Amino acid sequence: MTDKDDMPKEAVIALMKGAVPERESELTSLWERYKPDLALIADARRITLNANKDRIAFDIKTMDVFWLIAFGGWRAIECYSPHVILSVVEGRTVADVMRADTGLDEVERDYKERRAAAQALIDAPDPASARWPPDLPRPSSDRNARNDPQYQVAFDFVCLAVAFAVFHEFHHVMLDRDQNRPADRREEEMACDVWARDFMTANIERY
Repeated sequence: MTDKDDMPKEAVIALMKGAVPERESELTSLWERYKPDLALIADARRITLNANKDRIAFDIKTMDVFWLIAFGGWRAIECYSPHVILSVVEGRTVADVMRADTGLDEVERDYKERRAAAQALIDAPDPASARWPPDLPRPSSDRNARNDPQYQVAFDFVCLAVAFAVFHEFHHVMLDRDQNRPADRREEEMACDVWARDFMTANIERY
């Protein structure tokens, strides 16, 4: 991840290699073949992460949204995982356990506020005007910024999610450069998802 300084091309490539260390040489070869530029553009309304045959473009706000979603996702795990565990231990359905949890409303409200904060940041024309949840850390490039395993797990979630998104966009570059884009845009999006997923998981047993 990144602070508010520009994210150099080397950092993005390092992120991709870090997500698939078992395929580093293959990734290097593909990158040398297609040589896409990585363009960091100004923040705007909504988010920016897209590609054409020459470049992958993104903005800092998009990286911040990934950060919020990942750390908010950890709140979802904290919110709902006890119900899953109790349902197994007590032989009840998850729905029954949740109905009996008198404190769930407050915890669930906190989780939903984190999700809403991510949406507000997406919609904000000026990211500085969007409220950042006070209990969630600001983006950092340092995984060890906090000596907290939960922080480090959420940090890893962010890195893997961003890496997947970049792999997805990289495949758009490949399809465009090879003049192999499907006529149906939805089919192309699915193909990029499948390629990114397979690239990140096909040889995972070697890692």
